[in-house]
Amino acid sequence: MEASEDTIRAYDRLLKAEVDPHASERETSLIMRWFTDTLKNMEEIMNLNPVSPTWSEFIQSARRNWREGFPLGYMGEPHLAEKVKADVYIYEAKDAAQAIKTYLTEQ
Repeated sequence: MEASEDTIRAYDRLLKAEVDPHASERETSLIMRWFTDTLKNMEEIMNLNPVSPTWSEFIQSARRNWREGFPLGYMGEPHLAEKVKADVYIYEAKDAAQAIKTYLTEQ
């Protein structure tokens, strides 16, 4: 599935993290927007230090145990999260819906 021009513009406008593997800028933004009640302390999130694994560290943890490799439970830069950045998911959902519609009408 290709990203639409709107989605690409949203990426460029909203997202700052270079890598966003797990519980980083995008996923934390999603939680802030639609599941705020699950967040215990927003100030703590904003003070989290980036965890930037190498590709090798990421793969090794995936093969073993995520918690062992990333005991804080996140990888990336959750401190960059903002509610408005969850809009990226809306654009991606529209792209996915269009891809499904196209696929189904071509069958």
